[in-house]
Amino acid sequence: MSRPETTEDLEFNLFYQAIQTRFLQQYEHAQQNCWLVCIPRATSLTGCSLTRSFVDMHMLQPSVYLKDQYTAVCNGQRLDWQLRGGQLDCVSSSGTSLSIQVLSEELAYNRQLQQFKMFIVDRPLDPNYKPSGVRGSHYFATKTRRKFEEHVHFLKSFENHREPLRDLDNRVSGFLQHYLIVEQENLLGETASKLGSTTKQAHASFLEANRRDGRLEDRRVHEAVWLSMESYLMEKVHSKVFPALCRVHKRQNDDLVQRSKYLRGTLTPSGVGVSEDYNCPYGQTLLHLNQLESFKSPLEQLYCLQDAMECIQQDAREHFTKTLRHGEPTPLASDDLIALLATILTQSNCGTYVRKLHVNLTRHLVFASLGVLKEKIPG
Repeated sequence: MSRPETTEDLEFNLFYQAIQTRFLQQYEHAQQNCWLVCIPRATSLTGCSLTRSFVDMHMLQPSVYLKDQYTAVCNGQRLDWQLRGGQLDCVSSSGTSLSIQVLSEELAYNRQLQQFKMFIVDRPLDPNYKPSGVRGSHYFATKTRRKFEEHVHFLKSFENHREPLRDLDNRVSGFLQHYLIVEQENLLGETASKLGSTTKQAHASFLEANRRDGRLEDRRVHEAVWLSMESYLMEKVHSKVFPALCRVHKRQNDDLVQRSKYLRGTLTPSGVGVSEDYNCPYGQTLLHLNQLESFKSPLEQLYCLQDAMECIQQDAREHFTKTLRHGEPTPLASDDLIALLATILTQSNCGTYVRKLHVNLTRHLVFASLGVLKEKIPG
């Protein structure tokens, strides 16, 4: 059977994982008979006990007489379901009415290449289901954390956080007091490797200390812990690492700042081959770019750059509206976006282009734009 592609990432859905492993026999029986398989979305499963009877409720046998009618039998209890306009309606033997929304529908194939349906539904089909007030792993894995305080709060939400964080603080203290940063561009990788290995050790220690926390069954939470540990570390070492980057890249940075000032007000979108649609003020975009100086961690800086990139199209659309033009600005090709960003950078107050962006791995688009500035004024 091919794995269905849905808006729900089934790789991280505990019910889907369970019918692929512990309850595979029931799942294969449903496939073989072309039954309807209902998968509750991940966020609804917090607090649910994934038992055989719970799984049975979600394997629906189509009626041989009536279209869009299905039956599930669980512990001798029969549940009849009717599919109506994107929802499953059920009346249990006790007379309890229940309507469940179908979020998406997929066609899959069994080993005999026969089709059967899979529904992603907004909650379990158990009539006795009650939403848990506890946040599940999906919430912790997908929540966006930008600020240092948010990362600290997340790490401290784990019961056994004190010893791993205390150990990391000791490592940071040793780094600040004893580690020598060799201020040569080709040797900065040594410092990056040192900080990377420190993050790796702290991450492994944190996961081991909290291995019984149910949230860690979701691999995405592992990644969230890594990002928070990295942000925690980079905030702590910023006072030592960033000044060293400033000194190493001072000449390159000052050169780009001077080029940017020279081109300010003269380098326009049309001057670099971008559509006239983008000859407009970029207030919101510049607001985000000018905030780049205030962020310490690479993750915060990346979010800042992401916000700036998203605002480019927004600023252009607002200009269209204000000038009473119809339609939308011409879509930007990636090369045009690079050139356009170069013109916007000349208007920003960011005085440390290279030094701030050096610590980010995903900086190619911005550096390509800085390359446009170099081309416009020969060195």
